[in-house]
Amino acid sequence: MLQQRLGDSFSQKERDSFLKRNLVPGAVCRIDVALDDAPTPKLAILAATEPEPIFLLINSNLCWLVENSPQRRQCQLPILRREYPFLKRDSWIDCSVTFRLRSEELWSRIVGDLGSFLGELNPSTCKSVLQKVGSSKMLSKRDKRAIESGLVGR
Repeated sequence: MLQQRLGDSFSQKERDSFLKRNLVPGAVCRIDVALDDAPTPKLAILAATEPEPIFLLINSNLCWLVENSPQRRQCQLPILRREYPFLKRDSWIDCSVTFRLRSEELWSRIVGDLGSFLGELNPSTCKSVLQKVGSSKMLSKRDKRAIESGLVGR
């Protein structure tokens, strides 16, 4: 038995329009990320779209790697459930590492499941992300510039 997804009830034109309006820096979505060779659904923030989509992960807990690394620990930004109802609990935005998807791959992953868009970061959280990213010693200058270009003014 096939399970119908929300996106299936809309025309391709309507889905494309929705994505163009919502696939912007600051958008929060649920997306499968390959961790330990197995795709795992994760919450992620689209931090930049140019030159390619760049994401920051949202983690519900700090892993041992973060807990044991002062540099990584400084790059974690708390995000509160009371401000973002799509969260199951207070969580952390990891500003120490990014991941990328080709635009076409991102589009194909999300186009059928419009419910994967969960919301957008508010301007205050965007500003805090920019501060963490700017002070990070873990991110490349290229990523920092792309994220700054994407989130400034959001």
